[in-house]
Amino acid sequence: MPSEDPKALLAELDTIIDQLTDLICRINITNSITKNENGETLTELIAKRDMMLKKTGLLNDFLDEASSVVNRHSSSEIKINSTVNVRELRKTVDSASESIRRIDTSIQEKNWTTELI
Repeated sequence: MPSEDPKALLAELDTIIDQLTDLICRINITNSITKNENGETLTELIAKRDMMLKKTGLLNDFLDEASSVVNRHSSSEIKINSTVNVRELRKTVDSASESIRRIDTSIQEKNWTTELI
């Protein structure tokens, strides 16, 4: 005999899923109408931040590869030179990271000052 009633657990699961669905819908509605001082919605800010995070992550991976040094054991081995300006791209990534922090601060500010619809 199970220690828990499976029917009761399934009913509780349905209730929790319904509550979670409702909460997610309310968050999405709230985010789609709540705007920052520049008129951007939280939904827009979240999407912008997430894509900037994705891009900077990919650029950092790229730059790690582009700036890696291949040790040569003799002068007859092929020397590998980077074909991109790593320093300039690092500046671009740093600037994007600063923008991400500003966007995230704006999102957090609105999260603390906005009532859930």
